[in-house]
Amino acid sequence: MLTPGKILKERYQLQKQLGHVVAGRKTWLAFDSQSEEQVTIKMLAYSPEMLGQELNLFEAEAQILQALNHPRIPNYRDYFLLYKEADAGLSWFALVQDYIPGFSLQELLDREKNS
Repeated sequence: MLTPGKILKERYQLQKQLGHVVAGRKTWLAFDSQSEEQVTIKMLAYSPEMLGQELNLFEAEAQILQALNHPRIPNYRDYFLLYKEADAGLSWFALVQDYIPGFSLQELLDREKNS
């Protein structure tokens, strides 16, 4: 089960889920024990019903991030597969990237509305 405190790959400790949960996708704030920095882990659940295009886009994002180097784009850190024992019988593809603190679009809209 993916819960705060769980350690992935003997390295990434999940801290809290970020944003709204969408079926088959999760984004976590985690602590990388090797670099001693916070990272973002974007996850995509694999199932036989999954459209191949979803996985292709997820993998393409990982490949593109590896090639980019820009201060406003999070750097690629790692990419791996968590097998079925990780969460309710689902396998998850995981993309690890730099954590860039900020606000969600909803937080910005709420802030604007209240000012």
